[in-house]
Amino acid sequence: MNFSPKNDELQHDGFCWLRAALGPDEVDSAKMRLEEVLVEQAAGVLTSREQAYGIRNVLQLWPEVVEVVRQLEILEFLAQQLGPSFGAVRVLFFDKPPGRSWTLPWHRDRTIAVENHTGWKAAGFRNPTKKAGIPHLVAPTELLSEMVTLRFLLDPMTEENGPLVIIPGSHQIDSASDDDLASAEERMHFTLGAAGDVFVMRPLLAHSSLKSDEQTELRRRVLHVELSAREAPIGGLKWKEYVPLKP
Repeated sequence: MNFSPKNDELQHDGFCWLRAALGPDEVDSAKMRLEEVLVEQAAGVLTSREQAYGIRNVLQLWPEVVEVVRQLEILEFLAQQLGPSFGAVRVLFFDKPPGRSWTLPWHRDRTIAVENHTGWKAAGFRNPTKKAGIPHLVAPTELLSEMVTLRFLLDPMTEENGPLVIIPGSHQIDSASDDDLASAEERMHFTLGAAGDVFVMRPLLAHSSLKSDEQTELRRRVLHVELSAREAPIGGLKWKEYVPLKP
């Protein structure tokens, strides 16, 4: 492993890298188990044109997924960022198969998965919805600023296979309207890495996902793990899933 982010890098830029966090065997094992979940076509598996491209509720379909985070160096890093008590609250999986690419517009990750919508308005949350049958809410900045997302690369991420692009420092802009994203392309930064690398980001970091080159044969799979410093969201709400993780 090569954990070299500076202490203030995540705070200042809104992102950093944990290089070579997973070894080749660990990457292959994760890919194999995720393929099994995709084949099962359970609730929460996302499909387009009869082909699966993602999973919303990985924690429910594969509870052992949290073991990818249970490595001493990763846990110690997270404890520095989130404090002594933190846990995984949602895990997603994204896949960009060759010939079936997709894009995401510029946005910030504002939604969280909760047990139910009770009391959401009084607690300062917005837009109650359900995704794959799971209640979701747009969370206040207070809560989102205390969260961290780990994106485990299961394939190399290159300019060819539809990488994630970001605006460094944009997590510090307190804007619910996202008006600042109108000129995002002028400030975007490519995030490129090898299989086994982990891209760490704050949820409020502005980001987008580009389309893969039409001729590419490269697949891009990402395991997206959301973590919170709080055992429960503010306002008496409860996470849909919460798995404590401590070094």
